[in-house]
Amino acid sequence: MATKTTTKTQAAKAKPTAMAKPAAKPAAKIAPGEVVAEVVAPRDVLTKKEIVAQAVEISGTKKKDARPSVEAALQIVFSALADGVEISAPPFGKIRIVKEKEIKGGKMITAKIRINNGSASIPVAAPLAETEE
Repeated sequence: MATKTTTKTQAAKAKPTAMAKPAAKPAAKIAPGEVVAEVVAPRDVLTKKEIVAQAVEISGTKKKDARPSVEAALQIVFSALADGVEISAPPFGKIRIVKEKEIKGGKMITAKIRINNGSASIPVAAPLAETEE
C-alpha cells in the first residue's frame, strides 16, 4: 500500500495564514533628568451649564445675568484658539497651539496648556453684587 507523506520542504513552502508584523520601533532614549509627559484620560467633563453655575456662585450674580458673560468669554477663548492665537491669562496660565489640522466639520487643534503653580488655589474675591433679601 502506498501512503502519502509530507516532507519538510513541502511544509516550509506553505503560505503563512497571518501577515508578518513589522518590527517594533525601539523605545526612545530618555536623557537623565528629562521629564516625560504622561497622557492622562479625562476624569470628568465640565459642561457650560456647570461653568455658568460656578460663575453665579463666585460672582453672586443671577444666572440670567451671568450666562451671557460666560458664553461671551468662552466664545472669545475658542475663537482665539481657532484663529491660532496664544492665550495668556495671568495668574492662571497660557494656552499655546502646537498643531492644527483641518477635519470634516471643523478643525482639530493640539495645544500645550501651562498652568502656573497654585493657580487652582487662587483666592476668589468676594461676590461683586450684593445678594437681594
